[in-house]
Amino acid sequence: MQKKIMLNPFSIFFIIILGILLTYSLSWSTFNEPLTVPMMLFLTFILITLLLFSKIFNRTFPEGTFVKRSFRINLIPWTLLAILSMAAEFVYEKAIPIIEILVLKSGYEYTSFGGIPGFHVFAVTFVSFLGLYCWQLFLEEKRWYLLLLSVLFVSFPIMLFNRGGFIMNLSSMFFIFLLHKRTMVIKLKYLSAFVLVLILLLYAFGIFGNIRSDSENAAKDITDSSFILRVGQATEEFKNSPVPDPFFWAYLYASTPIANLQYMTENIEPSNNLTLFITQTVFPDFIGKRVEEKIGRTVQQDQRRSPVFNVSTMFISSFKTLGFLGMLLTYFYFIFFVFLYSYMMKHMHTTKIIGIAILCTIAIFNMFDNMLVFSGLSFQLVYPILFWIYKKL
Repeated sequence: MQKKIMLNPFSIFFIIILGILLTYSLSWSTFNEPLTVPMMLFLTFILITLLLFSKIFNRTFPEGTFVKRSFRINLIPWTLLAILSMAAEFVYEKAIPIIEILVLKSGYEYTSFGGIPGFHVFAVTFVSFLGLYCWQLFLEEKRWYLLLLSVLFVSFPIMLFNRGGFIMNLSSMFFIFLLHKRTMVIKLKYLSAFVLVLILLLYAFGIFGNIRSDSENAAKDITDSSFILRVGQATEEFKNSPVPDPFFWAYLYASTPIANLQYMTENIEPSNNLTLFITQTVFPDFIGKRVEEKIGRTVQQDQRRSPVFNVSTMFISSFKTLGFLGMLLTYFYFIFFVFLYSYMMKHMHTTKIIGIAILCTIAIFNMFDNMLVFSGLSFQLVYPILFWIYKKL
């Protein structure tokens, strides 16, 4: 049986919020207290309206709108630029984090890798985007050198020991695949393979978490998750369950954003500052920070359930500046941005599949942070526009 895929950022956002709420309800950590009435009402409103906007999106951009094949360019100069960008970052820092940590075991602190000032954001986002472009070309042409280039470039974040950036790239690759296929044959073996790959990725995520956070014990046993069980306040229910301990990392990363958001809405008094709302939720982070430095104002610090977990959804900065009104404004700004950018992609016949795939990835990770202002991901949205300008010129 074949089933048509009607993929859009709103349906993805709906599935992610619902999935996180179901995960949150497992109560495997004492961090996750029952949701308050205001939080339940807010999330229910978001879920209902996302279904509405998903339907509007599918009518506005019907099937086939974004699947026109990409334009072909000479990859050699772009490949050289990407490789030189990666090399320049490593030379500047005098280290390749993943080798320092896993091979040399030199005690290198991965958080110290800042890259070349002013260049790092371009390097990470351009290399990742080029990897996505090579992946799209591979799906169209089935040339294996394109697959090798794609794997090399989308793996740049993992070379920096950045699990989040790597998972974001994998997410965009998955959405490019779905948009490229347009239809999928639903078979048990495909479903089983997807579940197996997902389980392996979540397990690997936990193993990397053990290595990053407790390298001394991880050197002896990489499956030793005692650190995260302790700081994540795992309940006896989880400890006695058959679920392997490394999966607790994925559970916490999925559930603590809601826990932190609820905790802060109960313990923070909004500043009611429109300027800070704009710098925190509209401007890209590298611009917003500079504006705040100029005006001499900063947003108040987070108050989290635990200092170890600092993610708290796309809504927390807007709550700290304008309360629940700010959360609603941030949500509708996201809706507006998706429709505007999708309209632009509809008329830019270059890499629009990649643009929509990145929007879907943003929708997923909005439940961890505001991805529209996080330049490490959102800046990738600039390249489809630049490729369109390049084509015109």
